[in-house]
Amino acid sequence: MMILSWFENLPKDEQPPKKIWHDDRAIERHFAKIRGKKERSSAGYDEAEERSLKDAQQGRDVTLTNKLVDELLSAQTSVNDDFSEI
Repeated sequence: MMILSWFENLPKDEQPPKKIWHDDRAIERHFAKIRGKKERSSAGYDEAEERSLKDAQQGRDVTLTNKLVDELLSAQTSVNDDFSEI
């Protein structure tokens, strides 16, 4: 009976998958996850925006890492050149 009410009252993306219908803990986790999404959404949290910010941060991290590697390689080349003159 409960399963029928999910289909009558919940949007498709909130309905628990069939494989967890008989697992009470999985159902509880599923609905806790849905509740969390709704709470974050009502607080102005946007998952797409969060992903975009993380992607941008990762891009900056890669850029900084590349700059650091370039500087280290340049310094190593400079030291090698200095010692080759000795």
